[in-house]
Amino acid sequence: MDSSRSTYLDFELEIEPGRGREYPVAVVRSPACVACETMIFPYDELALENRLDKLQLALLRSGGDRRTVLTDDEEAVQDFGRTLFNALLSGDVRSRYDVSQEVAAKQDKGLRLKLRIQPPNLAALPWEYLYDPRQAEYVCLSRTTPIVRYIALPRAIQPLTVTPPLCILGMIASSHGLSTLDVAREKGRVERAIQGLQRQGLVELTWLTGQTWRDVQRTMRFGPWHVFHFIGHGGFDRNNDEGFLALADEEGEISRLSATQLGRLLADHRYLRLTLLNSCEGARGGKQDIFSSTASLLVRRGIPAVLAMQYEISDRAAIEFARAFYEALADGMPVDAAACEARKAISLAVHNTVEWGTPVLYMRSRDGVLFSVQKPEKSLRRETQPICLPAGQEARSVPQWVKLAEQNWEQAAQLLCDGTLEKWLVQIRRADLAKKAKAVRK
Repeated sequence: MDSSRSTYLDFELEIEPGRGREYPVAVVRSPACVACETMIFPYDELALENRLDKLQLALLRSGGDRRTVLTDDEEAVQDFGRTLFNALLSGDVRSRYDVSQEVAAKQDKGLRLKLRIQPPNLAALPWEYLYDPRQAEYVCLSRTTPIVRYIALPRAIQPLTVTPPLCILGMIASSHGLSTLDVAREKGRVERAIQGLQRQGLVELTWLTGQTWRDVQRTMRFGPWHVFHFIGHGGFDRNNDEGFLALADEEGEISRLSATQLGRLLADHRYLRLTLLNSCEGARGGKQDIFSSTASLLVRRGIPAVLAMQYEISDRAAIEFARAFYEALADGMPVDAAACEARKAISLAVHNTVEWGTPVLYMRSRDGVLFSVQKPEKSLRRETQPICLPAGQEARSVPQWVKLAEQNWEQAAQLLCDGTLEKWLVQIRRADLAKKAKAVRK
């Protein structure tokens, strides 16, 4: 498979509502035709709770010294993944899966496993730990078999043509009343993860100033933003049957932003292709996956892909994931292939960990290609000059300018009024914003 732009055939599975522990499973799309089976879910409620407790324990203990045999924790995770795999892929469904893999291999392509899971109790499970005993490997640790939570919608998603850098808008919310986040530490681990990409001009990270929804709304107007990266707390509102993010109000108190409201803030930004939700307190709450409900709603509102963390993730794993994920994304890889690369990076860099299964990818893009990355010509890069404030600070892109303007408003307003900002925006080929700057100046 080509390393920069992987291609896949789809193996699309749908789990429908059932009775008791029996659930209809249908292959709705595959290279080997359709099929139907009845899945007998292998665990009753008590046994499932016990298995999930063992999985969380294994996550907490991840990262020890390398050993030659599996620990009890790791064996429990592997056994859980094997049991889920055998239950989901049985009978005709497994036959279609095996044939589909053969067809994909002959075409030098991967086989993307798309899960469409209707029952909420099953959707909340960590299917990312599916383990194929015949291959002696977890399915999603191979770039040839990525796993995505797929939401089929009628409107097609076209890749966005982007000349680097990919612009990431980061936000950290830590309101009163919840466990305090170490903001500097959280920022630091993301910045360390992508510092090499930033030096190469492939990625640019801008931290949003403020913690309110008004801050998000205002900053979204100054894009383009290609990725929204959220770090903070979240929850699930059972009364409204949807997830929420815990932002802050003007006094720093908790302000719940529902998934529906978050969708309104983000979905109209036509450049945005990916939202990453990372809860430092973990993204699972009881029987419901906090951010999965939010992620699926955001995808339905039009965001092409949402990556959420279903468990708390350690610093080391988070850094490895972000580095490999954004690197692969900047190379133009499909988002699910980029997620596979990032999972693999965690598994290789962090000894004895199962944290690579923590990220969950929800996607509505059929082929996972979010960006068509165009490398800028050297001549154009030489011609691009920064815009400089009187105090000497400079910006070479719109996100950098937004950050400078927020910190030096009077100087920034001066450059707007004298036309300097407008001319610079034309130079960097942002005629749309130059027109707005001209209208404000007049």
